[in-house]
Amino acid sequence: MEAHGIRPARDVDLLVNKELFQQLKNDGWKRKWFFWRVLRCKLLVKGDTEVFSNYKYKNYRPDTDELIKNADIIEGLPFLPLTELIKFKSELAREKDLRDVELMKIFLNTHESKVSEK
Repeated sequence: MEAHGIRPARDVDLLVNKELFQQLKNDGWKRKWFFWRVLRCKLLVKGDTEVFSNYKYKNYRPDTDELIKNADIIEGLPFLPLTELIKFKSELAREKDLRDVELMKIFLNTHESKVSEK
């Protein structure tokens, strides 16, 4: 969201394929479990960076490799498309995620209207 100028990031969440996840684990990144309601997933942590091998929760079950393949490129770096982040955060439905969903929808509506004006 920060890459789009929507709001400052508090930390960095990376989505990586299984091979890179294993490599980072082997390189000493700390393993951690993330629990929230029925969501349980393994992640790796180093500083303010969290690495996930998937973003699956309830009805949101995307293929990680497809998400990576279809990433938005901003200043040469890949980012999860906002439309996908909206789906994921909507499914999580925590108060902070729902606030983010509204901010992203406003951004996309504003961005789309500027593109259509040209």
